[in-house]
Amino acid sequence: MKEKTWYRGSVRRDPLSMIEGQNETEQFGPGIYFTDNIETATSYAYPDGKIYAYNINTDAGFYKKGDKIRIGVIKKIVSYADQDVLDIALSDWSEDKDEAYTKMINSIVKYSKDMPDALQQTCRDVFNWDREDFILSCKAVSVNGFILKDPFDSQRSESYLVLYNTKLASLVETYDYF
Repeated sequence: MKEKTWYRGSVRRDPLSMIEGQNETEQFGPGIYFTDNIETATSYAYPDGKIYAYNINTDAGFYKKGDKIRIGVIKKIVSYADQDVLDIALSDWSEDKDEAYTKMINSIVKYSKDMPDALQQTCRDVFNWDREDFILSCKAVSVNGFILKDPFDSQRSESYLVLYNTKLASLVETYDYF
């Protein structure tokens, strides 16, 4: 079991709660954000929040930067999309649904660098940033999230985890803001 401690700084009472609504996206798309650096988590707890330490098993269903795009996984996620949302997304590509579907999937693959990027593209292009529908669809096909090494500074060893399945997070400890 590949379990690791991840930190989340939050001023919310429920640190795993998700903001609902259209177009409320974070840097890397919807999900609950964690870091393996407690100092970074502390900055998100400012000034009245807490830092939460969670053990999260990342053995299965997590992708990393550089992972090959898994077209079958993307198609499965899309298959769980709300039909009205999917119809709107397809209408941008063609009037013929089969042709539209093929063009949409090919576009996600063509313009994504790796699997984490393809997940973000799928959220944007298929789900129109509807975080709830996207996350439920990911969980339905056992896609639990992704992990990125510090995307802002390649010299640092910090990692970020974007979690879709909060049931994988087991609270270990809570710290007051320091």
